[in-house]
Amino acid sequence: MTQVQCPVCKSRIDVTPRLSGRKVKCRCETILRMPELKLDDPLIVQQSDIGQSPPIEFPCPKCAQSLKIQAEMSGQVIQCSCGTRMRVP
Repeated sequence: MTQVQCPVCKSRIDVTPRLSGRKVKCRCETILRMPELKLDDPLIVQQSDIGQSPPIEFPCPKCAQSLKIQAEMSGQVIQCSCGTRMRVP
């Protein structure tokens, strides 16, 4: 899992799909920008991980790779392994 460390208090914040690319306030009140998660992060849905919400499946507009992303990532900007950035439908 990706984490961001606060430069002031040194606490760590997990970057979740909901926080990806957003500004977050640390417990010490410092504002941190969360990095955008990429497709090689563990948010890619494996067949065994599919739970109640079916994954969103769509092709990369540049390389046509089939992408299967958790439904919670809808509306977030991701990056394909080819480098193309796109918004999850």
